[in-house]
Amino acid sequence: MKKENRMFIELFESENMPWGLLEGPYSRGDKFPEWMVLLTDKNLSIRDTAKENIALNFEHQETLWLVTPFVMLQLQKILKNIVRYLFFDNIYIV
Repeated sequence: MKKENRMFIELFESENMPWGLLEGPYSRGDKFPEWMVLLTDKNLSIRDTAKENIALNFEHQETLWLVTPFVMLQLQKILKNIVRYLFFDNIYIV
């Protein structure tokens, strides 16, 4: 992987993304930041709803949309923080 690509991935901040300009299959990406935060909620049904919303709105019939790569970057960061929490320091930061 090129150094500049790796740097972009490491420095990616969801708060700085113009989600409203990125298209998904049914609407623009405005709701993704909210759904990403809900993925870490303690309530299982809230997490499940967030997962369903993300799954339905970042890919459709094997078509990747403008929101897809940025959703994947944010999901990678969330997963990395969960793994760090579970296996290393028990400090969870989104």
